[in-house]
Amino acid sequence: MVFDTTGSNSEPVILEERGCGIGCSLVDCEKQLVVACDEAIYLYTADGRGPCFAFDAPKVLLRQFKHYLLLATAAPSSMAPVLEKPAGGSPPPEAADNRVYSYNDATTFTILDTKNKLVAYTGVVAGGVRGVATEWGSVFVLGGHGTLDLFSEKDLLEKLDILYRQNLYPLAVKMAQNGNYDTASVAGIYKRYGDWLYGKDEFDTAMAQYMQTIGFVEPSYVIRKYLDAQRLGNLTSYLQELHAAGMATSDHTTLLLNCYTKLRDEERLNQFIHTQEDYQFDVDTAIHVCRQAGFYEQALYLADKFAKTEMYLKLKIADQGDVAAALVYMSGLGGAEVSSYLARFGRTCLGSLPRETTELLVDVCIKGMDARAADAAGGSALAAAAAPLMSMRRIQHLFADQPAWLAAFLEQVIARRWQQGDSAGELSEAEDGEMKSAWNTLLELYLCGVESPPHDSPGPQANNQSGPRADRPTPKERALELLRDSHARIDWDRAYILCASNGFVEGIAALHEQRGDVPALLGLYIEHDDLPNMRRLLGEHGEAQPELYTKALHYFARNPQLADSAELLTECLATIERRNLMSPLRVLQALGGSEQSSVTLGMVRGYIMRQIGATSKRIEDNRSAIAASTAEHKAHSAKMEALKTKPVVFQSTKCTSCMAPLDLPSVHFLCKHSYHQRCLGDVGDSCPRCQAENQRLEDQRRAQEAGARQHDAFFDRLARAEDGFDVIASWFAKSPFAFAKLVDQ
Repeated sequence: MVFDTTGSNSEPVILEERGCGIGCSLVDCEKQLVVACDEAIYLYTADGRGPCFAFDAPKVLLRQFKHYLLLATAAPSSMAPVLEKPAGGSPPPEAADNRVYSYNDATTFTILDTKNKLVAYTGVVAGGVRGVATEWGSVFVLGGHGTLDLFSEKDLLEKLDILYRQNLYPLAVKMAQNGNYDTASVAGIYKRYGDWLYGKDEFDTAMAQYMQTIGFVEPSYVIRKYLDAQRLGNLTSYLQELHAAGMATSDHTTLLLNCYTKLRDEERLNQFIHTQEDYQFDVDTAIHVCRQAGFYEQALYLADKFAKTEMYLKLKIADQGDVAAALVYMSGLGGAEVSSYLARFGRTCLGSLPRETTELLVDVCIKGMDARAADAAGGSALAAAAAPLMSMRRIQHLFADQPAWLAAFLEQVIARRWQQGDSAGELSEAEDGEMKSAWNTLLELYLCGVESPPHDSPGPQANNQSGPRADRPTPKERALELLRDSHARIDWDRAYILCASNGFVEGIAALHEQRGDVPALLGLYIEHDDLPNMRRLLGEHGEAQPELYTKALHYFARNPQLADSAELLTECLATIERRNLMSPLRVLQALGGSEQSSVTLGMVRGYIMRQIGATSKRIEDNRSAIAASTAEHKAHSAKMEALKTKPVVFQSTKCTSCMAPLDLPSVHFLCKHSYHQRCLGDVGDSCPRCQAENQRLEDQRRAQEAGARQHDAFFDRLARAEDGFDVIASWFAKSPFAFAKLVDQ
């Protein structure tokens, strides 16, 4: 029954109808009413019934010591009821059930630990329990036979040792916790408990105990046990708790990922890698583990999060085969990065998506990506243009199996990188080398018959489709355009070797035209019996280079069987004759100077007759000129002799200068001119009228004397002359070798 003493007229509250024996109730140190009934021990508070302890035995005594309850119980079989009727006939007041118990030898003394909820001691007291006293930290029990038993509380270590021996580890843990043991010591008990359970093959229960040791027991101790036993499920749980406690290392995280992958537990794997804030593990190893187990999405997530670009691309290309996504990913990288990754993965990408890969390679090589990135970020176009270019020679090997796409790649790079205003003079040495390499490689591809895919074709297989191709030039036509392009920086020697090895005559001709090597070009036409081009070439360059006709005449002389040989020979001779390009002797030597010559006299009869007639006429003209010159020479010689040996008669009566009659003093010259002395003045010793002509002759004589010493000029003219004998005769006629010294008259 409970009374509320805080209010007035409060009604009592009955908590229990029955009671207990005398001496079987008390108020403990926590102000709780303890009632020891036969079936249990009940605790009551002001609020009502509290907890109870099941202890089925007849109670004869209840005492308290610290947190222990001291009980004396008697077995019903050893207890004899004694009925004593008083005079009034009513039962004794202390016997609630109309029975009175007497103590006997079967009394049992029990110490109940209420804090740890265990029986700390139980034993039989001989003669029954007559009294219990608690003093000096001990319990004294007085027995019915006059015995006094002393009970002392063991210290905590002794208690735990007893529990260890009985393998009562849960009680040991509880006792240690209630005894304010430090956490490390409690963890040691959990470890012992776990080891005991592990030895009994109770792995799940043992793991629950090991989890309580996290932070105090080395994780490797637990991990080794469960790795050896292949209990990955339990090990995974332990590693998860280790991470939750923040005690995991990178090795633990790697091991946990391995466990997830081996258990195929994708859900927990995703949860782990997506919710981690501090990734304390080797990312490369984690990615490798996920990749090996086939968890590609998880590996991609880690690779992307930690910027493991190479691993990300490996997963996308090699494992998932998603080349399109890989190309998109690479397009978002910087110029230097994308260059290295394209060099590594480009061949695989070209095998799957040649067009998209080629476009990306072109963008990298022409700064397109950097320019777009600069525009998107609001940067300067000049900064984008200053970005380093990717060397084409580093990536051309990627097209080893895709020559058609290599041609397309080079065409686009050349068109967009070097044909948009950049002149060769503005290029650096490295850039110039890149450009020449691109031109040379493209020419080689064309000469090998490689044709770049059409812009609307999905791949190189479109080249094999039948249909009209009038709008697309053939590879050889493109090669010829390339050779004739004045902007193309092609290595001449390499191009010549390529054209010669592929039998591309038009290309060789274009190369000779590019160099202006007309004799070599004529030799090429002669080698391939190309008469139309021979006729064109002779018409364009024959007059400036007469030696071309010599080669042509040799050719016609050796090949009379050609359809137009006679006609071309006649035409060639007519041109030589009309333009006076070669002497008849050289023509005849060219026609007949070879043992293989098949030219007949009838084929050149007209030319020879005309040349003989012209030569005869020239001889007659020369003879007439010689006769006239000889007569003139004789006349001048006779005149000079007369001046030297005969007197001169001056008959002039007028002054040549003023045309007035001569008077003394007068001056007469051998040229038959006479002057007044006053009209001459200071003109010197020469006739004023003849002075200019005399000076001209004197200068001419001095020039001849000086020219006699200029041997280089003579030999140069002799080398350039068609008729060397004519040059020598002309020089002899001018007496260049007569070193006569002029004498001033």
